[in-house]
Amino acid sequence: MDFAQLPIVQGGALAVLLAVLWLVFRGQLKPRKDLDDLRADHAKMIEYLRADRDARLADAERDAERGWAAYEKERAAHERTRQALVDQATAAALPALAAAETTEKILSEFQQRPGARA
Repeated sequence: MDFAQLPIVQGGALAVLLAVLWLVFRGQLKPRKDLDDLRADHAKMIEYLRADRDARLADAERDAERGWAAYEKERAAHERTRQALVDQATAAALPALAAAETTEKILSEFQQRPGARA
């Protein structure tokens, strides 16, 4: 190695040292213990997030079941109302139907009499 290249080598080593220090102070280069702690925290966070997700899904399923039950009750109430209206309309139409049948019988009797006009 030539002594003329010594400042270049020392400058390169100084640059590497400064780069490592800069990374440490910025927090990008951490000791192994801190990385293990971060991994443990990350695992705990994943467990927490999964539990939170499961709880939210359970709440959503309960809400969906309550909504479906409310829909079924509303549909049954609507069906009862519709049937009551049909029964009411049928009951209102029965006298008119009976009158129409009576009128038809009377008219058929008149037409069957001798001397009835066509």
